[in-house]
Amino acid sequence: MAQQNSFGKALASADKKVRDKAVKRLSKYLSNKKDLSDLDLLKLWKGLFYCFWMSDKPLVQQQLSEKLASLILKIPDEIVIKFIETFWKEIRLEWTGIDRLRLDKFYYLFRQIHLNSFKFLEKVNWDITHVIKYLDIFTDGPLSLLDQTVPPSLLYHACEVFIPELEKAISKPIPSSVFIEILEPFFDVIGFCSNDILVEKVVEELFLNIVNIYENEEANEEEEESNVVKSCNFKDIYERLEKLNNEPLVLKKNFENIESLIIVFKGLSEAQGVLQDEEGNEKNEEDDDENKEVEEEKTKTKSKGMATKKAVKKTTKKNTKKEQPIEINEDEKPVKKNNKKRKAEVESIEIDDENKEDEVEFIESPKKKRKTPARAAKKEAKSKINTKSTETHDKAKEEIIVINGSDEEKEKKKTEPKKVIKKIENNNKKYENFKDKDMISESSLKFNNNNN
Repeated sequence: MAQQNSFGKALASADKKVRDKAVKRLSKYLSNKKDLSDLDLLKLWKGLFYCFWMSDKPLVQQQLSEKLASLILKIPDEIVIKFIETFWKEIRLEWTGIDRLRLDKFYYLFRQIHLNSFKFLEKVNWDITHVIKYLDIFTDGPLSLLDQTVPPSLLYHACEVFIPELEKAISKPIPSSVFIEILEPFFDVIGFCSNDILVEKVVEELFLNIVNIYENEEANEEEEESNVVKSCNFKDIYERLEKLNNEPLVLKKNFENIESLIIVFKGLSEAQGVLQDEEGNEKNEEDDDENKEVEEEKTKTKSKGMATKKAVKKTTKKNTKKEQPIEINEDEKPVKKNNKKRKAEVESIEIDDENKEDEVEFIESPKKKRKTPARAAKKEAKSKINTKSTETHDKAKEEIIVINGSDEEKEKKKTEPKKVIKKIENNNKKYENFKDKDMISESSLKFNNNNN
C-alpha cells in the first residue's frame, strides 16, 4: 500500500522528470503482479489519469498515451481485462471534469487503449473466454451501450474507432465465429436502443464501414484485401439480422435500419458465396492439373525406360553383324553438282553512224567479261558526225577557206556566237546566188571571208 501511495504522488507530480521515472517504475512493478485487487487498480489509474492530465505539448502527450496503453501488453494475462475495465471506470468518474482543451489528447488515449486491447486478444489467439470478458465492458461494464448514465460522447467515439483500430491491430484474419461474437453488442444497439444518434453511429461507422472497405477493395484490385473483410462472413451477419428482425422486443422505429441492412448484407452474402464457389472450383482445377502433370511425368519416365531398353537391343544386334567391304568403281565417280548460277550471255553491241561506215561488235564470254574499247569507238563516231555536219555543200568544188583569227577575235566569237552564225548564213545565201550567175571570183570570195 505504501508503495502504491508513493506511485500516486510521483505520477501526479508537477515535474516531468519525476513523472517519467514513476511511469518506468510502475511498468516494472505491474509486469510481475498477478493478484491486484480492483481498488488497487483504481488507485493506480487515478495517478495515471493525473499524470496524463499534467502532460503538455502534442508530442509529449502522444508518447505518454502510447506508453500507458502499452502496459496492457506488459502486465500478466490474468489481470489485463481488469486493468482495461478499471481504466474505463476511472474515465467515467472523471469525464465531467475534463475541459474541452484537453479532450483531444484524451480521445487519442482512448484510441490507443482500444488498439492495444485488440492486440492483446490476438496475442491470446482470440480465446473465447477472454473475448467474452472483454465484450462485457460494452454490455454490462463502464461502456454499456444500453446504459443511459454512460456519457454518450464516449459511446459515439467507441463506435467510430472500433473498426479502424481493429484493422490496425490484427495481423491476420479473425475466425468468423469470433468476429460475429465481437459484433454482438452492436446488434443489440440496432434492435433495442432508443438513442437514435447512437443507432445511426453503429449503422454508419460499424456495419456500413465494413461494406465500404469491401467495395473499395473490389474497385482497387491492386490493394490487398484487409483482414477485417477476410474475417467477416456476410452470410452470418445476414442471418443474425434476420433473427433480430423476428424478435418481439425490437423497437418499431429501428425496423427500417434493420431491413436496410438485411438487403445490403443479403446481396453481399450471395456475392461472397459465388466468389467462394469460384475459388473452390479453381482450387479443384489446380489440383486436377497437378495430378495430371504427375501422371504425365510418370508415363514419360516409363516410356523413356522402354526406349532405352530397345536401343540397347538394337545396338547389340548391329555389333554382331559383320562389316561388309565397300567397293568403289572408277567408272562411276561421284559427279559434283554445280550449285553456282550461270551468268547470262551478253549480246553483241552495234554502234551505227549516220552513214553506217563503221561497225563495232563486242562479244563477252559467259565466264569472264573482257575489257573492250567501246568508249573510244563511241568518241570517234561522234567526232566523225560533227566533222561531216561542218562540211559545205557537195556541189562546192573550191577550197574551203578556214578562218583563223587572232585570240581577241576568238573571244569575241565566244561572246557573240549568234551574230557570227547569222553573218555566215547571209554570206552562204549570197554565194549561192552569185554561183548560178558566174559573177563571183576566187579573189572576191577570199576578200569577203577575211573581212568577216
